[in-house]
Amino acid sequence: MLKKAILFLLAMSFSAMIGCGHKDESHPQTTTESKNAQPNERAKAEVTTEPHWDQVASNISLQAKVTKEIDSSNSKPDEPEYMYRVEVNLKNTGGSTVLFDMAEVAFVPGEGDPMLARTAQGIDTDGRGVTRTAFSRRGEPPPRPKEELRKVEVIRLTAGKEKQWGYDTGGDTTDLLNRSKAGPLMFRFSLLSNEAVVAGPFQAALPDLDKLSLSGKDKGAQSRDVYLKFK
Repeated sequence: MLKKAILFLLAMSFSAMIGCGHKDESHPQTTTESKNAQPNERAKAEVTTEPHWDQVASNISLQAKVTKEIDSSNSKPDEPEYMYRVEVNLKNTGGSTVLFDMAEVAFVPGEGDPMLARTAQGIDTDGRGVTRTAFSRRGEPPPRPKEELRKVEVIRLTAGKEKQWGYDTGGDTTDLLNRSKAGPLMFRFSLLSNEAVVAGPFQAALPDLDKLSLSGKDKGAQSRDVYLKFK
């Protein structure tokens, strides 16, 4: 009887050790989670009008300013169409260099595929240094830019340095919002190296487009910048 009790206690201790080990093995979001994650229907947009930085990783801080712009490619003179514009600023707040070769953003609606964009810089076929952004609306990785980069540059962001990118929803704005009735349109940002996620995805909920002033130019609206808060 004593022997059985001892064996039972040992089995319970072993199970507890396994459970603790599983918790310790949890990792930040991976490439697979980035593709399959769904927006939280109860998520609420958290924004501030003060210049805001989020410490999203031990060595990375993000600042994302969101504005409402006129989509000139889809607007008529008396019937303007509006879109989101998000300007992302990344800062290396650690002591070591951050290495990556692409930035990826996703505008994720409540239903269906997200709109993805990837930005890389490097050398084009004519030997010029260029920065190119490619888009995808099927939830798949975007294709290479029209002007293919002969060589993609590895970005080495040293301690204290910053890097900026800008993205907008363009002619996809109405479709993205129509597919986000159950919750806010989400914005996700990641850093990639050789197609693999090395930082992120970092996520924030976008505010209602109607509540944003047109870059502070709406009649009667006070000019102000709005910054996202990442989760």
